[in-house]
Amino acid sequence: MKRVILLIALMLTLALLVSCLPSQETVSQEQSSQNNAQEQENSRRSTSPEPSETESAPRIIIPKPRMNTVMEELVNKNKQATNYNYAFDAQDARGYEVYRIGNKIKKVYTDTVQLRNEVYYNKVYLDLDAQKAIGICDKSGITCSDIWNQAFEIDIEKENIYPSPVEIMNQVNYAESVGSETFDDRALTIIEYTNPAGNKERLSVDKYYGLPLRQVIYDADGIIKEKHTFTKIAVGQLQEEDVTLPPQYKVVG
Repeated sequence: MKRVILLIALMLTLALLVSCLPSQETVSQEQSSQNNAQEQENSRRSTSPEPSETESAPRIIIPKPRMNTVMEELVNKNKQATNYNYAFDAQDARGYEVYRIGNKIKKVYTDTVQLRNEVYYNKVYLDLDAQKAIGICDKSGITCSDIWNQAFEIDIEKENIYPSPVEIMNQVNYAESVGSETFDDRALTIIEYTNPAGNKERLSVDKYYGLPLRQVIYDADGIIKEKHTFTKIAVGQLQEEDVTLPPQYKVVG
């Protein structure tokens, strides 16, 4: 009798243990769910790559400073001028005067310039469109007497004209006022800016014309590198005949 009871108890225990074990179908479903979850994660990673360590940070654009209204009006006053005249470094023997309408220029030297042998000239008529330069000598004295009313072709590449006051002002995008002065009987505002070469420049700008009468260029150490003057400035007062070779002059070579 005891053996029968013991056997029944053992069978009940075994049946209980079997009922607690997961079925093969349940195990398969759980494994399938895990595999599907892993595949989805792998797919997400492949379509959304992580940022590269070498990726550069977003570029920060710093807005350029703006000039105040008074400075802006002064700097932009005659940037578009096409009719003007001035004297460049008049105190220098190598100085000259410039008369310009558009791309036609008359250049007048302080002293005569030797072209060849006994041929000299003191005025040059340049046509920048045609890339031609014609020189004449009309100074009173023995230097010009033998070639009076004669004109000569000149290599335009040798007639380099230093940037005009208008061209210099067109380089100024931002400037600050650092003082004032009187020069050539004109009231000037001294402005400071960085030129395209990266050097500091000071320009003494005529308050009426908005063009520089004095230019000082500094090197990287703050030492004056070069300086120039622009005097006798006028805007809009030239006629076509002022920049055209006079008809009595004949080109001879």
